[in-house]
Amino acid sequence: MSVSEYMSTRLWQPLGPQSDASWNLDSDESGFEKLESGLNATARDYARFGLLFLHGGRWNGNRVVSEDWVRAATAAQSATNYESSYGYFWWVDAERPRNFYALGNYGQYIYVAPGAETVIVRTGSDWGMDNDRWLGIFRDVTDQLADSVR
Repeated sequence: MSVSEYMSTRLWQPLGPQSDASWNLDSDESGFEKLESGLNATARDYARFGLLFLHGGRWNGNRVVSEDWVRAATAAQSATNYESSYGYFWWVDAERPRNFYALGNYGQYIYVAPGAETVIVRTGSDWGMDNDRWLGIFRDVTDQLADSVR
């Protein structure tokens, strides 16, 4: 089973996506799917993916991903040269360690803030500003939302 087929049947379809996603290939000749990046989707569907992790691997009451995997994937597994630590395809926000985010090319983000019960998605065709500024905006928004949740 290919990576994209596995993701489609085990993760994507259970989330009831609005649109089909696509996966970038290393090359047309090899047909090898890039495993470190390359998932293309709508902002709404990225948000569904973030919500799956916000809810500990559950979607509409159904277990899609194990809670242990979500916990491990969104925790620091390795130190990096960046201020944030890296889990399994998720970055841990160094200033808000409960928060985590996926970071894609051109500044695509899925930012998850459990304390605010919030997922923020940012898409675009260029970064617009650097990572630190984006994270600052996400923190400001989710801090204000967390205050209103309490």
